[in-house]
Amino acid sequence: MKTIKLLFALPLFISADLHAQQAQWELVRENLYGQIAVDPQNPNAIYVCPGDIENAGLYKSIDAGATWTLYQNGYQGLGDVAGILIDPTNRQRLWVYGGPFRGIACSEDGGMTAVPSDSGIYFSGHHGYMVMSMAYDHQRDILYAGDFSTVFGGLLRSFDGGRRWELAAGFDVPGFGPAFILVIEENGWLLSGGRNVWRSKDFGKTWEARGTGKLAETLTTLIARVPGSNTLYCAGRFGGVFKSYDLGENWFSISTALTDSGGFVGGMTVSSIDTNYVFLGSQSYGRIDLTGGVFLSKDGGNSWQIYSAGFPKSTPQQWEITALAQSSSSAYLYSTILFPVKATYRLSQERLITSVKRYFPSSMAPAFVLKNNYPNPFNAQTKIEFSLARTDVVNLDVYNVNGEHITTLLKGHQKAGDHSIVWDSKNQQGGDVSSGIYIYRLKVGKEVLIHKLLIVR
Repeated sequence: MKTIKLLFALPLFISADLHAQQAQWELVRENLYGQIAVDPQNPNAIYVCPGDIENAGLYKSIDAGATWTLYQNGYQGLGDVAGILIDPTNRQRLWVYGGPFRGIACSEDGGMTAVPSDSGIYFSGHHGYMVMSMAYDHQRDILYAGDFSTVFGGLLRSFDGGRRWELAAGFDVPGFGPAFILVIEENGWLLSGGRNVWRSKDFGKTWEARGTGKLAETLTTLIARVPGSNTLYCAGRFGGVFKSYDLGENWFSISTALTDSGGFVGGMTVSSIDTNYVFLGSQSYGRIDLTGGVFLSKDGGNSWQIYSAGFPKSTPQQWEITALAQSSSSAYLYSTILFPVKATYRLSQERLITSVKRYFPSSMAPAFVLKNNYPNPFNAQTKIEFSLARTDVVNLDVYNVNGEHITTLLKGHQKAGDHSIVWDSKNQQGGDVSSGIYIYRLKVGKEVLIHKLLIVR
C-alpha cells in the first residue's frame, strides 16, 4: 500500500479587526505584564508576576483588575518568572516559579507572603536552577516541576507540596527538558514537552515519545486540554499546532500554515465558554518578517486569525504576548503584553462569540461543513455526512493514525447541498481494515476539515 504523507495544512486568516463593533480587548492596567493566573473558582481574583528582577513581587487583584496590591515578602530574587500555579483544592496556596537561577516560592495565604519551595533543586549555588514548568495532581497530591537546564535538567516531583523534591526522570528522557507538564488526573498520566511530546503512565519515571512526522522534530512549548474530554492541543515554539483526540496517543498537524508567526510561548488555552474557540499567544521577537499576537481559532484549530481588536496599533503585526489566562468560571480571557506597550488586557469571551456570530451571517458561512460520522464507534459500516455551500471539487479520504492512505471515498465535482456516503470499513483493495482509530479528511478546494472515527471488531 502506498504511503502518503498526511499534512493538514489549513488556511491561515490574519485580520486585525473584523468589525468596528466586535468584541474588544480592554485595558486592565498599564505597566503590568508578565505571567498571569486567575483563581480557578473566583474569576475576580487575578495574579500577575511582572518578572522584574530588581522589583520582584506578586500583584493581586480581588475585584477583576480594578485595583491591585503588590506583595513582595518572599518574592525577592525570583524575577524572570516562568509561571504561577494555583492549587485548585486550596486556593490560598500557590507557587510562583522562575527562569534561570530564580527558584520556586510558595504562598499559603493567597499570595501575601511566600517562602522558598525548591529544596533539592540546587546547582552551583543556585536554588530552583531552571524551573520552567509546573503542574499539580491534586487527586494524588503530587507536585511536578520541569527543570530545563542541560546540567540538572529533568522532571522533578514533590510529595509534600514542594518542600522537598526528587528527580523522577533525567534530562535525556524527555529530550529537551519539560517545557510544559500536563497532568491527566483521571488516570495519573503525564504529558511533557521539549523535543516532541512525551507521555508517562508511571508518574514520570519512564516516558514514551508520542509524536511522529513533523511533531517528532518540533520543540514543543505549550499544551492545552479541552475540559472533560480526550482532546488536546500542542504548539511548537517556532510554529505549527497539533491536535490529539485520545489524550496524546496520536497527534495530527492541523495548522502548519502558522509557520510565519514568532515563538508560541505566550500561553495556550481552550475557551471556558465555547470549546471550539482556542487561543494561542505568540511573540515575534521584534523580527519584521514574523507575526506575533493572540491567535484565535473559532473552529477547533481548522483556521486561525490574529485577534487584536482593542490592542494598541502595531505595524507590522508584532504584539509580544507573554501570557494568557482564564478561570473555569469566568467569561474573561486575560492577556499580558510586552510590546508595543507593557500592559494587561482582558477580552469578554461571551461578547466575542456573540459578535462573531452576528457579523458572520449565513451568507458568509463556511464553504462546507463536515459532520461527525454515525455510528461511532462502529463495526461494519458508518455514514459520513457533509454540506457544501457551492459546487466545488471534493476529496473525501480515510487515513490511519500513521498518515497512511487507506481509501478514497469520494473524488470530483459535487453540487451544493447535503451529501452522505457510507464507508464499509474496507481499504482501497477491498480488504477489511483492523480495529483502531482512523481519520476521515474532507478537502474542498484548498480547504480541509478532519474528524476521527473508531472501528471496533
